Amino acid sequence: MNNYLQNNPDYIKKVSQLLSSDNPENIELGFQIVKGAGKIPAQLYPILTNNRYKVWKCLEYDFVDLLETRPRIEFNYLKLQKLPQNLMRLKNLKKLGLSGNPQLNKPATFEMLAQIPNLEAIDLFYWNLSEIPPTLLQLKNLKSLGLGSNPHLNLDRVFSQLMELPCLESLSLYNNKLKTLPDSIVLLDHLKKLDLSDNNFEGLPKVINELPQLRHVELCDNQGTDYWDHFWDIENEDARRLQKEFPNLIITFG
Repeated sequence: MNNYLQNNPDYIKKVSQLLSSDNPENIELGFQIVKGAGKIPAQLYPILTNNRYKVWKCLEYDFVDLLETRPRIEFNYLKLQKLPQNLMRLKNLKKLGLSGNPQLNKPATFEMLAQIPNLEAIDLFYWNLSEIPPTLLQLKNLKSLGLGSNPHLNLDRVFSQLMELPCLESLSLYNNKLKTLPDSIVLLDHLKKLDLSDNNFEGLPKVINELPQLRHVELCDNQGTDYWDHFWDIENEDARRLQKEFPNLIITFG
């Protein structure tokens, strides 16, 4: 029976239609049929993994082989309550997008993430974070961390915590209602890129000059400036002044 299903074009067509549906119940039925049929026909591989919801279902249904070579996975805005256990089996996973899933902000989530040692980038936008859960600091290979849209972050505490991540090069503080930065940011002396977009800066704090490896700052859409109105205008006086004040930085305004 399994061989018949695997080689039957009608079976593949009907399952493809279910998996292509916008209805989660149809997608669920498609996954159940594929699971019950045994070996997955190669023709179904692309359609089983072509969006973040179905990637999550693949892990839930133990279709790990379809994802084992993926270096990046996005679960953004899926309203997840927990991460699938099979996520820890993805040895090639380096980048993980978890933005917009505040229900995952619990110890069990971070304990699982800490068991994916090759992770280099995580986005935790819209997580209602106030500090970094200590378990996350076990990811010593982490190079990029997205903490945007977490306006209650205690940045003094966060910067002192992030010292424990020696490879951290990129940090996003997008949309955190910031007007300035605490001096403790100098603790992040390996930082190369800093995203301060969509905040309330009227310029850059002088302390930025004390980050020896920082090369790129994103400053677009800051409510205290008019940069976003003029970011293509090389005659913009504010932008030129800021670039002279921080000559070693690439500052982007849009």
